[in-house]
Amino acid sequence: MTPATSNTILGTNVGNERYIQQKLQHFSTSPFGMTDTHHDASPPSATFIHCLPPEVVAHIFGRLDPTSLTVAASTCRYWRHIVTDDVCWKNAFVAYFGRPPYKRIQPSSWKAEYILRTRLIRKWEKGRATQLTFDPKIGYIDTICVDFQEDLIMAASEGQGVVAQCHPSTGKLNRHLVYSSNEGMPRAVSALKMDNNRILWGFSNGYVTMTVRAKTLGRRRLRLFPDFHQGAVRALCLPSFISNVVLTAGDDGRVKILDVSTGFTLVGLYGQPSSPTYLEATSDHHVIAGYANGTIVIWNIQLYRLHQQQRYGQGYEEHEAYDATQRLIQPPPIDNETSVRSMVYDATTKTILVAYTDLRNLYQYDIHGGKLLAVMEGHTFGPICAMTWDIEPSFSFTDEPMLDSPSPPTNPQKNRPAQRLVATGDTSGTICLWPLDAFGNDGTTVVRPLCEFHGHASPISAIYLDAFKMVSGADDGRIRIWDPLTGELLRTLGFKISRPTAIYRNDVSSMRVKALSCDEHRCVATIGCQVKSWDFSSVSSSSLSSSSVGKLRQKPKIPPLRDELHYQIKEQVKSSAKILDKERREQALAAKEHDEWTLGGLSNEEMLAYAMMLSHESTVDPMAGTTPDLSQALTASPTFSKQGGVSILHSLLPSSSMDRTHDDTTTTSLMDSDLDWPAIGSMMDNTAFADTDDEELQYVLRLSRHDT
Repeated sequence: MTPATSNTILGTNVGNERYIQQKLQHFSTSPFGMTDTHHDASPPSATFIHCLPPEVVAHIFGRLDPTSLTVAASTCRYWRHIVTDDVCWKNAFVAYFGRPPYKRIQPSSWKAEYILRTRLIRKWEKGRATQLTFDPKIGYIDTICVDFQEDLIMAASEGQGVVAQCHPSTGKLNRHLVYSSNEGMPRAVSALKMDNNRILWGFSNGYVTMTVRAKTLGRRRLRLFPDFHQGAVRALCLPSFISNVVLTAGDDGRVKILDVSTGFTLVGLYGQPSSPTYLEATSDHHVIAGYANGTIVIWNIQLYRLHQQQRYGQGYEEHEAYDATQRLIQPPPIDNETSVRSMVYDATTKTILVAYTDLRNLYQYDIHGGKLLAVMEGHTFGPICAMTWDIEPSFSFTDEPMLDSPSPPTNPQKNRPAQRLVATGDTSGTICLWPLDAFGNDGTTVVRPLCEFHGHASPISAIYLDAFKMVSGADDGRIRIWDPLTGELLRTLGFKISRPTAIYRNDVSSMRVKALSCDEHRCVATIGCQVKSWDFSSVSSSSLSSSSVGKLRQKPKIPPLRDELHYQIKEQVKSSAKILDKERREQALAAKEHDEWTLGGLSNEEMLAYAMMLSHESTVDPMAGTTPDLSQALTASPTFSKQGGVSILHSLLPSSSMDRTHDDTTTTSLMDSDLDWPAIGSMMDNTAFADTDDEELQYVLRLSRHDT
């Protein structure tokens, strides 16, 4: 090696040492230019990884899973400083799932987003679920309303016109059903709509009723609206932003806006001469109706202002004024007439998403001008039969604390999802995931699906979509849970029918999943006539202690009024049981006394003949020429002793003597026998009957002597 070469290498080493010293000085501050005042982030020695820029180190750590990141953060302070930065966790999230999330679960921190999403997916994929099955016995269930905060499930059947209430945690059914009429009997309805507190019933004769549930007393009130349709009621609407107004649509082509307090119609609108299939009232003053001929009708109506005008008697516009402002959206040009199958309104973009019957595409219209903005094409094997979108859930995703410090307050604008989704399912079992904001400003945009899910072998009947999972149900009773980011199947929930169940197994309605509702750890589905729930929380059924099981299955709190009524009913039942028991004892005692006095039901004549027979069967003393005492013969009889004859002997003999005196026919029949009975005069001289101790026979002799 030449001196020049050695000097070059030496200069290079000196230059590297200077570069390392500069990096060490730079590492005394935060990797992102902010001074770290809590702990010293300087590396302990000049290693190769410490010479890398902090962005590169964060990118390397981003390839690790949450467990490995936690271990790396425990290595040294410098690594902990790198790992705890939010950029490192965002890189780790993108590396693990392949893309950023469509919708954030925890917008405050990428660390919380990564750990919480992976934990929830692990629970739904490999967790041990607690499964409960409810059978309300109301026929096929068409829709459900689930309130996870109050632990309430309301299952409704249109064929029976009945709503049953269930408890999702304990599996208890409320024995009091909610009926559609005051008769308290099942009655089929043509339309049904319900929320947590209201149930709106529509009948085929045009009448409309509503059941209101009061949470304080647990009572229900049924209201009948005097105004009715001239045809069957097909569509109903319960606006969530105003509780004093409901909307109905019938086969007569009318849309009625009804006042709940008075029951009368505020405004009657005329739509189309066709059967309505969809009805909705929006918070931004729109009433939207879809019909079987494929036409969509839109009115601009302020429901709150309309109700206030009627309430204070200010008068309101006639329906002609509203009909003048209606707008029509015609169906796409096709050969056959098609009806509106399902529809959702997006208040953010002021658009309507429409799925038609027997069509494979999804159409997006502008609500103001009715312009077709986008056509979503992707279902190639069958028409669309189910649709849903990522509506804001009523719950927040929470789990064990995963941050070292409390999360800072979040900005509502920051919580807005980066990309909203729509999920559709077709008759071939394929599910497509679409972006909701993919339409452009110039012409009609053709949108392709973001992801396709294949796994069902029968038509899709229900779909649920939230921030981290998608749940789908089919006509075969199978429920599948998917990860929208990766498209992987997390779990399959099968439906098994027990052998004693009296249903026709080839009937599709008995296996179809009609409705789905989920939260962070629970899933509720209606399958045929049953309601099933799965709980994937961290506390499994095998690890529950006796105290936790008692808390889990404890009865819900009952209002004081119901407690008082139950107490009064129980006291009345106890008093009635005591009275019945006392009456039974008195009847048994009277029957026993009657048997004792009548020798088992014998009349006076039969008892006298029985007594004489016993005296005749007894032995006769030939030396004394006497017969045994009648009382002794009766007492010696075992049958007479068992029947209590000793106690009634005193009454038997006097009654028998008087019977012989007043009934000559009976006396003659008894005396006319083969025996040679002595005369009454000879009986007075007989020493056998002169015994003064026999008071009974002396009494009989005195009566006979008095008669002669």
